[in-house]
Amino acid sequence: MHRPRNDRTGRNDHCPCGSGKKHKHCCSGRDGGLPPAWAAEHAEALERQRVRMQGHGRPIIAEEANGQRRVAVGSLVYSSERWKTFHDFLRFYLYELLLKGNWVEAERKKPKAERHLLLNWVDEVDAYLKAGLTKPGGMGALPMTALPAAVLGLAYNLYLISHNNGRVHRVLIHRLKQPGQFLGAYYEAFVTGAMIRAGFDIALENEKDGTTKHCEFAATYRATGQQYSVEAKMRHSQATPIKVTGLLANALEKPAQHPRIVFIEINAAHDGTVAAAKTVVQEVAAQVTGLEAGFSTEGQPAPPAYLFLTNQAPATTATPHTFAGAMQGFRMPDFTPMTGELAEALAWRARHRAILDLSESLETHISVPSTFDGTLPEVAFANIDDSRLLVGRRFEVPNENGEEEEGELTSGAVMADRQCAMCTFKMDSGANVIVECPLSDAEMKAYRASPETFFGVITGPAGSVEHPFKFFDWIYESYRGNSKEHFLGKLMQDAPDIEHLRTLSQDELARVFAERTTRAMMQRTGHPPGPIPGGETPSA
Repeated sequence: MHRPRNDRTGRNDHCPCGSGKKHKHCCSGRDGGLPPAWAAEHAEALERQRVRMQGHGRPIIAEEANGQRRVAVGSLVYSSERWKTFHDFLRFYLYELLLKGNWVEAERKKPKAERHLLLNWVDEVDAYLKAGLTKPGGMGALPMTALPAAVLGLAYNLYLISHNNGRVHRVLIHRLKQPGQFLGAYYEAFVTGAMIRAGFDIALENEKDGTTKHCEFAATYRATGQQYSVEAKMRHSQATPIKVTGLLANALEKPAQHPRIVFIEINAAHDGTVAAAKTVVQEVAAQVTGLEAGFSTEGQPAPPAYLFLTNQAPATTATPHTFAGAMQGFRMPDFTPMTGELAEALAWRARHRAILDLSESLETHISVPSTFDGTLPEVAFANIDDSRLLVGRRFEVPNENGEEEEGELTSGAVMADRQCAMCTFKMDSGANVIVECPLSDAEMKAYRASPETFFGVITGPAGSVEHPFKFFDWIYESYRGNSKEHFLGKLMQDAPDIEHLRTLSQDELARVFAERTTRAMMQRTGHPPGPIPGGETPSA
């Protein structure tokens, strides 16, 4: 195997033009590092990575200049020379928003057992991080356990609310400062942040209106315009047996203007493994299903709702960060796994798309991003960016005669079992050569984090194309730009119903083509015709 050489200015080095900026933020690409011809594809891949880490809300807006990092939160801008990671900023933001003022001073005077839980959390995390500085590898070697994840998660969710809505609800801030209401408010912030990451716009309720009960907030899914009323409940006791029926009844009693989404945090102690958290969620989901038929609120049959059950790891520095969830329809006969034809399944998905996408986002967007710009942390913090095998970058590699020659990387495929990549280079002589390139452990971590963007361009569809829904989406997105004439000519000219196809619009033809291609894939692979909704969302 051969590791290609790239002797040009590193992307994290100061740009040789003298601007004072890092090379990657200035002239990178103009000296052959990443040619402008590939700029659009590299930008698309970076955006795919950013969404994978940050979700579908407003992107993190930050810049670095003259040693200062500036971060926008809504219309406000904060700056510091100390923020190397987005986590650094979030710890500052939590202090800025919550942990200052007379209430903190009053809480600090109390014995630890009587003090506000958040202050104890923060103190424990600070001690955990400080201890990590003395270990080999520094804080980068520390595992992200449940308590740091809880503190960072709260800061991130508050940031998301401010960044996407302009401010955090004053009632939520007040509740977070009240010891007896903190955990419930903490979970409300979690649910709000989760929905923002999934692509929902949040409309806060009137905080001055105390004349009537109302749900936590209304949410609109931007992709479809579907609107929902959202309620979040958390079980405060860890007693057994676990019961959530009271919380569910309380949530369903609230007046709702739109179809309901109810989140319930089970808050059950377990051994810190995903399997244990998942088992608890499944048991509670079965319990709710068993009570569904006769469930009533205020003497009337309970209204239908989309129900999300979650169980997060106990917040300690010794417990691994785990999360398990389940999604189900409560008193919703239509929201059951599809077993019919593909067309019926696709129509079913369209009716429930916002909920299915929310479930997928809960599984995907669990970790708090650590970089500002969507760069994979496995790349940003391992100092491998300058030597990465990026399509469009030039390297010195052996040509067909075994002599070192410059060539441009045009494609690659990772062989994970051998920890290498098979890379195709277009040499300056015009020949194409394939070189087997070894990959470091850091590069393998980057590959596993985002396989489809490892080479700096999108090399395949996001997600598994083996799932009919995913495959349909991939085909539709790939072919939706074709003209009606192209569909009726080259792509579908032999269809037995060609005359009917001529009456359809261009977009309808794209969907018919995607559906028929997906059905053919299912027949070849033996995939069952009934795609099952993503009910379980276990993550670690």
